[in-house]
Parts: sequence; C-alpha cells; structure tokens
Amino acid sequence: MGLDIYHFHLKDEVTDDPIIIDVSQPQLRNIIHFSRKKTNQYFDYARLLSDHSFSPQDYRLVFQQRQLGATGKFETDDFYFSAADEPDPMNPTRTGLYFTSRRGFLLKPKPHLPPSARKKVKTFQVRQFPMEDRLDDVVYGVSVGYQRKDVVDDFFNEFPPDCSFAERRYAERIFELTVPEARGLSQQFPRQLGRSAQSRCGLLVARRPRTPASWRQSKASMILAGPPAPLGALTRDT
Repeated sequence: MGLDIYHFHLKDEVTDDPIIIDVSQPQLRNIIHFSRKKTNQYFDYARLLSDHSFSPQDYRLVFQQRQLGATGKFETDDFYFSAADEPDPMNPTRTGLYFTSRRGFLLKPKPHLPPSARKKVKTFQVRQFPMEDRLDDVVYGVSVGYQRKDVVDDFFNEFPPDCSFAERRYAERIFELTVPEARGLSQQFPRQLGRSAQSRCGLLVARRPRTPASWRQSKASMILAGPPAPLGALTRDT
C-alpha cells in the first residue's frame, strides 16, 4: 500500500505549492495564522452527469484518475461512477458510467477497471470536462522532511487516507508506527516538528491511495470521491 508523509515548514511568503487545509480541524489550530483564501478550479461532477442526461443523485464517484503524459504533466482524466447504492463498485450489479478524455483511434478507450466492472460500464469520451471555482483555505511552505511507506499495519487503522497535523504528538505516533529498521530516518519528524511547533509553523501531511492496489494504474493518480484535488497549479489569489 502506497504512503507518502511530508513535513513542511510554513512561511508567510506565497510559493508555487500551496497546501489546502481544513481550518475547522483542531489538530491544525497551531497554523491557522498562516492560512489565506485562494480560488481553485475543480471538476464539476454534478454538471458532468447532468450534461449526459444522468441524475447526480443516482450516482456516486468511485474514483478519479489523472494520467501522466510523456512530459510528466497531467494530460488525460478518467472518472468512474457507480450507482449511488452499489455495495461493491468493483463488482457491480448495475451499469456504471466511465468518462474519459483519452482519445481512441477506432474504438473507445478501454476503461482502467478490473474485468468484473469493465463488463458493466458505459464509456463516454469527453473533450473538455466542466469546471467550477471554489474558495479554499491554503498555507504555503517548504518541504523539510519526507518518508515513504515503512510503517506497520496499525498506521492505516489509526490514520485516514489523507490527513494533516500540526502537533508534535502526531509525529511521535508516526515514529512509533514506523518499522524499526527505518526509524533512523523517521525520527526526524518528531524532532523537526517539535522545533517548528514551538514557533507554530510546522505541518505534517500523510497521503495514501484509497483505491485497491490490485487495480491502481502506474503513472497515474487516483482519488476517491470526496473533496477533489485541484487541477495543476492553483489559480487566482483572493
């Protein structure tokens, strides 16, 4: 299971890599003074469905996939929707919807889905996905630490797929859940976050895929339904 843990030292200066945060979360109260508003563009899922004569209430987004091109930039997007009350979207009993901006020469592009789901899906090619603007709370900072994987299974029971923290105790807990042979590198997090916590400028971000590894595609980023990730560089400051 993939996992990336980042430690940021927050700054007042605006950078090219803003980090979206939920200011209502108590574990982020130490860094609220760094937050500012920024307008970002998101995919408009409801409009995507309604534009194709489907009711947004009848379907739910299972995953979004952003495919990398040869230049390393995101070039195509895929979306898979299942029936709203489908118990197992990867083994559906009813027809799902698959939208893609990938181009096919003679046939429609094959959905990036397991065979059981591929048999029960309608595929739609979309030239341009509808977008909407949203106002987010963001902070800016520089990366001062990174850890990939190297944690015990209990980590995934305690921490949600995408989480952010600004208190030393969370860094200490991650260290406790790191496999012993990797702790030499991991111990930087409690130490660094402890120092930056004193000046109220440390942020720890843990991210892991919510999609089964058996059908995650290489060179792609999949995101389960929920607050979708903004496209590319975040846009207008407000």
